[in-house]
Order: sequence, then structure tokens, then C-alpha cells
Amino acid sequence: MQYPLNYHVHSSISFDSSTSAEEMVISAIDKGLKEICFTEHKDLDPFYPYTDFYDDNAYNEIIIGLIQKYKNRIIIKKGVEADYATSYGEDFQKFTQNHYFDFILGGVHALDHYFIDDGFPGWKDPDATYRRYLEEVRELSTLSHFDVLAHLDYAKRYGSLFLDFQPEKYEDILREILDNLIRKGQGIEINTAGWRHHCKEPYPSPYILRLYKKLGGEIITVGGDSHETTHLDYRIKDALSLLKEVGFESVWTYCSRQGTPALIDP
Repeated sequence: MQYPLNYHVHSSISFDSSTSAEEMVISAIDKGLKEICFTEHKDLDPFYPYTDFYDDNAYNEIIIGLIQKYKNRIIIKKGVEADYATSYGEDFQKFTQNHYFDFILGGVHALDHYFIDDGFPGWKDPDATYRRYLEEVRELSTLSHFDVLAHLDYAKRYGSLFLDFQPEKYEDILREILDNLIRKGQGIEINTAGWRHHCKEPYPSPYILRLYKKLGGEIITVGGDSHETTHLDYRIKDALSLLKEVGFESVWTYCSRQGTPALIDP
């Protein structure tokens, strides 16, 4: 029996979801998930329009209430997806150190204060933009104030509209990123959202998952990057099957920033 969980969930506590946290919880129970971790967005870039959207006090109140209300039906964790850029790395560290979370995803979503969507000007040179994105991820991978690196090759969500992402071309920098994480006891996630995006594969690609395993990586979480209820169980079983195929026996869960492996086939 595969262990059904989702460690990348957003609700209306995040700027880009209109679904309440309780709706997410009820749907997760209905779909047979045993554990979910909310990873609400915290954006730090002062040029970004939603930087001040996150409200930690309101978040705490909501999560505490849901944990109590549904404690006999599902495990609920409080996490965050903290956005990183080199120019505000100090703010990233302060935020993650000064708030309580069970779990912290660190992720890169922008370059030069521009979200890397299909309108990002850098896509005029997709190969250079892929490398620049990974260089920013490499900087994040040197920090210790997060648990798991979110969607490592996320740039391909939009970059694949212009040029297919070929991870082997960037293996030098990918090795650095993964080595940094392994050395510090941090992990990566397998994020199923890529299967519903243009790239049609998870974040990161199977190639990177195999490289991570080859380098000695063991810490990995499973998430749907879910912003609505239909995404809560989206290809979670496929992700678990892929991890088994690559050689992983466990996925990781977190409580108070302490990770524990859970057997994929308990």
C-alpha cells in the first residue's frame, strides 16, 4: 500500500489560490490522503506585487484550528514555500529563522525581479536562461535555512515553450546543487505539477532524480504544488512509483523541522 501524502499544498493563504485551507483538508480526506503539509507562499522581493500578502498570525490561527478539528482524520503540517533570490538572501534567512514551521521549501521563481513566465525577456536565449536559473538555485543550495529545495528545474515550465530542457547539458551545476544539499542534510522534492504543464514531466526530471540518487541523496518529499482541490492527489501515485523505480524506498515527512523517512510501501 503506497503512502499517500502531499507536501506542497497552497490555499487562499497564498496569493495565487482561491481555495480555503479547510476546503483543501476536506478534499484531501475524501481523496484518501493521510498527510498534507501546507506550503504557503512567502515572497520577499520588494519589487513583487504580493510581497506583503502573507500573514503569519492568520496562518497560525487557521492551521491550529484545522489540526484540532481534523486530528482524527488526517495529519496536517504547517509549512512555507519561501522565495529566494541572491539580492535578498539575508531577508530569506531572517524570515525562515524567525517563524515557526514544520517544514520549509526553498524555491526560485524569478530572475532580475521578473517572474520567469513565458513573457520573461530572458527567453530570447533559453539556454542562457536555464543556466542563470540554475546558478540562482545553486546560491540557494548553499544556505541552511530550509529543509527541501522546491521544483529544482522549475524554469522548464515556461522555458520548454522555447527550448526543451536537457538536464545533461547542465550536469556540472546540477551536481554542485545536489552535492551542497546532500552535504548539509537537506533534500529535494518530486513535484507532480510538471506533468500538467507544457514540459509534461515532474520537477525535477527523472534524469536529475537518478543523479541525486547516484550522488547519495536520500531525502525527498512528494508534492502536487496544489492550488486547488483537483490537484491534491494529482499523479501522486505516479511520483511514488517513479521514486521506487529510481531506487528510493522512502519519502520524508517533517515535524518542527525534523525529517523522518516513511516507507513508500509500508
